[in-house]
Parts: sequence; structure tokens; C-alpha cells
Amino acid sequence: MDNFEYGASDSAPWSNVMTIIAGSLNYDGGSVPVPSGGDIDNGWGTAISSQAIGDDTKPLPTSLSIVFFSYLENQFYRGRFTLPYETMLRLFRAGHYSHKVNKHITYNTIVVGVAPGGVVAVWLQSLDKTTEVFFGQAEKADLDWSLITNNPMPREEYISRRIRYSLETPEAIAAMKKNGPPANPGQRLRYPPKIVIKNNDLGIKIIG
Repeated sequence: MDNFEYGASDSAPWSNVMTIIAGSLNYDGGSVPVPSGGDIDNGWGTAISSQAIGDDTKPLPTSLSIVFFSYLENQFYRGRFTLPYETMLRLFRAGHYSHKVNKHITYNTIVVGVAPGGVVAVWLQSLDKTTEVFFGQAEKADLDWSLITNNPMPREEYISRRIRYSLETPEAIAAMKKNGPPANPGQRLRYPPKIVIKNNDLGIKIIG
């Protein structure tokens, strides 16, 4: 089995704040953890955190396990997915020419994206190229709120604050109240553009 040097990263659509609670890219005999624990809304397919690549080589993953939370929906999701190993192997082996470093390189990061509606995507990323290899749907899960935080603040208020911080401006908050969660033009819109959320602090109730 071919081994490669690679790490893992996370991604979520702009202004659709998410948290990955736990995730792993699994291969026979081991796994690579997906960065978890922080709020993410950095752009669909854009890596934000990074699991160190290191000097060790390892097989490419054959499956993804993921648990995450969508703030705009106040909803947990989880799933385990079979990844297209042969496709990823072909892409890693082939690599591509990089104009940034003027030489042939290959991918070095596997980016896991999560989005409202339980959407999950996986990309291979190199210095100057990102290639989608998987798109799937996680299931809703009824999990304990302590997986997100032990803060005594009421859950609805905590969510409201995270949404406000993600949207950043009064104009963005007003647009979400009117139109629903904003969509990233670069992403595949396979989840509903309007989602039910209840938010006492922001006074938002969006029905999809």
C-alpha cells in the first residue's frame, strides 16, 4: 500500500458557524485526527486549522468518522463515510505542477468540511490546488450540550453570541434574519438555504 506525508484540516461555509466535536480519517492500522473544538466559518473548501503533517508517511484513509454541531440550526450531526481510496491514491500519485514553486508536487492536506443540513465534504489540498473527492450527508444526533461547552450560560444565549461573532456586522445579521443563512457561491448547495433556528438574543426565527 502506498504511503504519503499528509495532515488534516477543517472547513465550513462563510458565516455558517460550525464546530467539529470529533473527527478522524481512518486507515488500516491507524487514523489522522481532524482538528476539532473550535468555531469554524472560514469558507467552503478552505482549510483553517492544521493537523501537523510531520515526517512520517502513512496510508491514505479509507473512511471518515465525524461528529459536529451546526449553530444556525442548534443541531448535532454524526456520520461515518467510506472514502474513495482509489481516486485519492490516483491523485496523490499523479500530483501536479505548481507555479508557486516551479516544480511538480503532490497533495499534502486532506480537508474535511461540514455545513448546515449535515453536509460533509472532503478535499485534497496542495500548495496551490484543491480537489473535491467526497460529498455526503451526516445524520442528526441527540447529543449532550456539554460536548460543546461547560459554560453555565443558557444554550440559546451561547448560540446567539457565536452567531453574532460569526456574522460580525449588523448588516450581516439583518440579512440572515431576512434571507436565511448566507450561501457561499463556491459551494454545492445541497442543504436547504433556509433553516429553522430560534435565537432569543438576536430575535431570529428562520423557517425552512
